[in-house]
Amino acid sequence: MPQTLTAMNIVRQADSAKVKQISIAELNHSFLNKSDSTNHQGKVVEISGTVSSFEMTNEQLYIVTIKDNESQAVCIFDSSIAPEVGEGRTIAHGATLTIQGQCFGSGLFSSTPFTLDGCRVTQ
Repeated sequence: MPQTLTAMNIVRQADSAKVKQISIAELNHSFLNKSDSTNHQGKVVEISGTVSSFEMTNEQLYIVTIKDNESQAVCIFDSSIAPEVGEGRTIAHGATLTIQGQCFGSGLFSSTPFTLDGCRVTQ
């Protein structure tokens, strides 16, 4: 959770005009090819996709998985987005979102090679 709080501050302070828009597939490729992952590790990026799942963790964090074609990304939000989560709201199954977050490489047994932490919905 401390990483999420730190990442949230970094994402909020990022100049949206300078945040790189990148596809989920490009990020997946970058983190799977370890030599490229340093290009995005710790950087704030913006991705777009369709919500395929969302859940709340025991630490009161929201994990939102978005998909773009066959690529998916795990986005971590703090509990302040609770009013936006659920059917008929901003973050619902099938909703198309644009999200900014800070990139981190995932662990060995993770379903995706990276996560975005401290996320915020921009569209």
